[in-house]
Parts: sequence; C-alpha cells; structure tokens
Amino acid sequence: MSERTIAMAATIPDRGSLTRATFAERDDPARNAPEPAEARESGVPVPPHRSGVVPTHGDGYEFIAVNERAGWRAVPDWGADGWDLGRWPTTVVMCSDDYDKPRALLYIEGDTEEWEFDSVEQRNRYVDSVTEELWRAGEADGPRDIAAYPVGQLPVAYRGPAPDQQSTASASEFRLNAGAATPMPSVTVPSSAIARPRR
Repeated sequence: MSERTIAMAATIPDRGSLTRATFAERDDPARNAPEPAEARESGVPVPPHRSGVVPTHGDGYEFIAVNERAGWRAVPDWGADGWDLGRWPTTVVMCSDDYDKPRALLYIEGDTEEWEFDSVEQRNRYVDSVTEELWRAGEADGPRDIAAYPVGQLPVAYRGPAPDQQSTASASEFRLNAGAATPMPSVTVPSSAIARPRR
C-alpha cells in the first residue's frame, strides 16, 4: 500500500469491525449486532463471502469494468456541480441497486469496502461522508472552499448525486483522452444523424 493510501486511510473514521473481525465473528448476528436505529444511520458492512464484488488483479479501470458486468455502477461525480468523486483508477466509488437493499462500494488501490443500506437516501448520506473525506484528504477534486465548512456540515449543493447521475455511462463507455488521466465520455453518433449528400 502506498504512503498516500495509508495517509488517506488514517483520515477515514472506523466504519466498523470489517477489517478487525474474523469471518465467523462478522457473520454472527448476535455478536456486536448494531441496534436497528444505528444500522439505519450507518449502514451494515457486507462480509466478503456475501459480497457481490468481483476481485481483480488489474487497476481500477479493470475493477470498474468487471464489476459493472456484475451489476455495480461507477459514480464519477458528486454534488450539484458534479465534482470528482474519487481519483480514478486508484479511488473509485460504486453503487448497486441489484440486491435486496441498496449497496455502496469503496475501492482504494485494490482494497474494497462494501456497505448495505435500508434506503437509497441512507446510501447517499454515506457517499456524502465518503466524498467529503476524499475531498478533504485531497484524494478527489472537490469544491475549492471546502475548508471553510466544518466537517459534516457541507452545503446542500455539495451533497447528493450529480444531476446527471441518473444516466451515468458505464466505464466501458468511457475512453481515455490522449495524455489525460480523466476518463472522457466517448460519443457515438447514430447513422441517421450523419448528413448524406443527395443523389
């Protein structure tokens, strides 16, 4: 793990015993089970054997492409102005509605963390907090004035999915612009839109 990942991980508060407990401890519902109100507020970590995440040995782009085929959707932008959510390919946030409950997935340089929520709104609050942490740690390009706001008290315009997130293109529809590190959407023009000379 790089020094940057270690530094960033140190800024993210503990989201549960996912990395400290054994599989048996995590899967025992009677042991350390969150109270219903606590679970509604924080989500529940998904154990690896119940996870829908497909591990890969490549970079984040490969991880995105493989997991999109498994029903996950990469979320590149967040907030009203569509600020960066993560720094692809090292830091990626993905969401899925293909399970009984909405899920969110955080990928940082090969390490993953998957959470399950009671509602999409609850998942969005979780992604709000992850996004703020990434912006404050410099792991994503967010609003320039973020330091002016106390932690956890960002304006409404900085929270929630970007307006165009309802129709986010999959990673397989993105291509890298020559020399650029940011994915650019590729444009496909239907053949009916191509002007043809009259005969």
